[in-house]
Amino acid sequence: MVGIEICDPVKGQEKQYVIFNKQLKKSLSIFLIIVFFLSACSYIKKTERKARRDPNYIYCVVSYYHNRYYEESMTKEYSDKIIYWSKEGVAKDTSQKAYYLNILGSFLNDKKEAYACFAEAARLGNTESEWIQGLNYMEGRTVAINNDSAFYWFSLAAEDYSYAASEIAEMYLDGRLGKKDTVTAIHYYKKACMCYERSSGDERACDFVANYYLKRDSLESSLYSDKAKVLSKYMRYR
Repeated sequence: MVGIEICDPVKGQEKQYVIFNKQLKKSLSIFLIIVFFLSACSYIKKTERKARRDPNYIYCVVSYYHNRYYEESMTKEYSDKIIYWSKEGVAKDTSQKAYYLNILGSFLNDKKEAYACFAEAARLGNTESEWIQGLNYMEGRTVAINNDSAFYWFSLAAEDYSYAASEIAEMYLDGRLGKKDTVTAIHYYKKACMCYERSSGDERACDFVANYYLKRDSLESSLYSDKAKVLSKYMRYR
């Protein structure tokens, strides 16, 4: 027996409505993306014009392209803009010079030039560059290996930059500053863990402290273990 399809005009209208609704949502999404893109383009063009007249706006331009570079796509177009405007900032905006030098160090292809930027930014007090300068002395990048100099630069950054505090902890653990000192290493690992309230924090430091206290103080171990979990979740959704 051949089945006969019964035409239901109500169901047909409902189906057409669903299709239309999906198409409308899709069109609206595309429209909003276009509007956002045009608004962003308009904003950055205006800000670039202002930056050419007033150096205070250079920071806004560099921050904009820096965010676009990491949030959208790491394209040469964005990196070239970052380098160009950071150099403008170094030349014209002395109040933020350390920031621009640190950015340049991250984006310049010439390693010698990049390390020179980091060294100058560190001298001017940029925390991340102080940490990088410590790494340079620790690993012998463009300078002779010198653990005392590495410790000096890490110490400047350690209060606010978790990875610098972790490097000091590892230096004490490995005995690179004399004899091994686990107690002082734990002190710096704690500092690195607590930095997450001011910067990103170091999940590994929290784990190390949690394991250290595992058989010594269960409450202390639990505290740092919880901090490690918070940091792990933060880094996943960052």
